[in-house]
Formats: sequence, C-alpha cells, structure tokens
Amino acid sequence: MKLITHQQEASVATEVLAKTYANAPNINWMFAQTPGNLRYFFGMLVEDAMHKKGAYLTSDHCGVLLFHESKATNFSLSSIFKKLYVIIFITGIMRAIQIVRLNRLKAKYRPGTGYYGSVLGIMQHKYQWKTTFELKKEFSMLSKKVEQPIYLETTDPRIFSLYKKIGFSKYHEMKHPYTNLMIYFMKKDKV
Repeated sequence: MKLITHQQEASVATEVLAKTYANAPNINWMFAQTPGNLRYFFGMLVEDAMHKKGAYLTSDHCGVLLFHESKATNFSLSSIFKKLYVIIFITGIMRAIQIVRLNRLKAKYRPGTGYYGSVLGIMQHKYQWKTTFELKKEFSMLSKKVEQPIYLETTDPRIFSLYKKIGFSKYHEMKHPYTNLMIYFMKKDKV
C-alpha cells in the first residue's frame, strides 16, 4: 500500500470508496446515495485522512484504507466548509444530528489511545484476493510500526469476516440505533 499524497491518488481513492459503498446499508440511512453525494462525502473523508497522514491506496488501486492515530485532528477552514456542505446539502440537519449522536455512542466503546481505521473499501474484481492479501500485510506492518493497537468498526458481515482473517478480534457489538444493522467493534493488538 502507498500513502496517498497527491490529488490524483486521492481522486482514485474517492472513486473506489464511492463505488464500494454504493447501496451500502451503513451509508444508506444517512443520505441519498447518488454518485455525486458519495463522491463528495468520501472525497471529504479521504482529504481529512490525508491531513492526518493516514490515507492509503493498494498497489492495484482497488483497495483504500483510511487509518490514523485516534487523537489526530484536522482543523481547517476548508474542512469546516465541507462539513457544513454535507450537513446542509447531503445529509440534512436531522440526519446530521443522528450521525453526531451515533458517533458519541460509538466513542463510548472506543479506547482513547491507539490507532483507528475509519474506512476500508475493496472493489470486487477478478483478483480481489491479491488486494485482501496486501491489506493483511499492510495491517501487520502498520501494527508493528506504530506499536499500538488498531481499532475499527464495521456493520458489514463480509468485512467483519475479512477483518477476522487479517488478525482482528471482536471486543464489543451493539445494535445500530437508526437502521437494522449490528455494529462490530474490532481490535488488532500491537505486534
């Protein structure tokens, strides 16, 4: 995997995430999943992760990982305006309030230290196993490098199984308060 540092790579990563999460139930409840909405939303997340030095793209450009230190922040005027745009034009104010409440609820179960994988997207393609293997290798290398545990959540049973295969274990689960999904909290101990 390569750390995303250029706008061209960020555009590829945004496109991968927009396609991966098209019609995904964990995004579906938040806003209408038009291609434009998905690109804007994931473009904002990729840019935020880039500022935190935690946006990665697999060598085949079919996998994206947004991963950063739990306490990392990105405060800029640009990010504030992008978030306001999402609230006003994509999610709407009521959904934005629900998203904030959900994040506060999830924060109760997230440890305050370690690293956090906020988004993982893998395109379905002929050689998907290569992308998965690269992610497994990268998670192991990142775990060694940072010498801290890595935490993440998922609502997708397929991704839950993938995380288990690459060394994560479930430490908590809860029912999603706004849609019929389970949220699985997972951890990979430092190596």
